[in-house]
Amino acid sequence: MITSEFAGLVDHAVLAPDVTNEGVRAAYRFTAEAGCGSLVVNGSNVKFASILARGTGVRVGAVVGGFPLGRVPTSVKAFEAAEAVRFGADELTVMMNIGAFLECSPDYLLKEVGDAVRIADGRTVKVTLETGYLTDQQKLRAALICADAGAGFVVTSTGFGPTAATPQDVALLRDGLPAEVEVEAAGDIRTWAEAKALLDAGAARLTTPSAAELLADVAATTGPDAS
Repeated sequence: MITSEFAGLVDHAVLAPDVTNEGVRAAYRFTAEAGCGSLVVNGSNVKFASILARGTGVRVGAVVGGFPLGRVPTSVKAFEAAEAVRFGADELTVMMNIGAFLECSPDYLLKEVGDAVRIADGRTVKVTLETGYLTDQQKLRAALICADAGAGFVVTSTGFGPTAATPQDVALLRDGLPAEVEVEAAGDIRTWAEAKALLDAGAARLTTPSAAELLADVAATTGPDAS
């Protein structure tokens, strides 16, 4: 795979608690130079990232809904989504409230995702399941509810949970979802071998805080113009 083509599948995540504006600026520069699919930031960094990216073609993704736990009321998730859109986010990634999903009816997850889809007004909405806390049956059930609510992507994990993305989870979700809903694998993906396994399993995009290391390994492993 040509490295520049591969870079477009990688979302560069800058979500650590200690990220400063200078860190966002450096991440934006890397995202732009490498040609990554998007720069993913926390809600408080969306405005600054959007100002940097204005007119450049760099897409800004925002994590919303009490990242990384998702344990906030649906009204708060809706407010975070609206603020992210107001500040210029091109994509929204919503954190599923796992406890509520396990305890409540499907209507709870349907509402929190549906609210985000409505607020996004045509922007891509992704929903993070945090698969490490779920059984295979629960993963599929949650993913299908997200699809029914209008999500464009289901994301495996945050990178802060008990497990990162696995090819097995990606394949499970890809096989169970309708074709129009994509799967994104997320975690500290650093090597071409890890990335290829996830892509081969059916991931359409990858999210990682280690995009620089990953792209360097792709170039070293496959060569910049190898296929």
